[in-house]
Amino acid sequence: TDEGLVIEIFALEGTPLFEGTSDRPTPLLRSLALMISDTAQTVENGIAIGGHVPAEPIVRAENLTWQTSANQATAMRKLIEAAGIAPAQIKRVTGHADREPITRNPMALRNNRLEIVLLRE
Repeated sequence: TDEGLVIEIFALEGTPLFEGTSDRPTPLLRSLALMISDTAQTVENGIAIGGHVPAEPIVRAENLTWQTSANQATAMRKLIEAAGIAPAQIKRVTGHADREPITRNPMALRNNRLEIVLLRE
């Protein structure tokens, strides 16, 4: 993209990235973070991380999608830093809530995703 190389990882039925709606990474996400870190360490580009979650089927007094997506993006940042990415290489960590669905169905599991962008210099 104009912003850089986008690496998108997303949940599938039976293959979540996080435990429930928490920010506790699954073993799968831990493995993916290691692979992404290994790749990102070969370049000096800055890194941006964005968290996205699906919309909820009910309206709540307090919309937790903002906090959940931000917490999940932060969890990914911590994973890739623990795997060797220098903290200074991380330029942005953003929670997008349910505002940028990737499918027509805003509640689809496919909308639960992380975007890791190797930014253009």
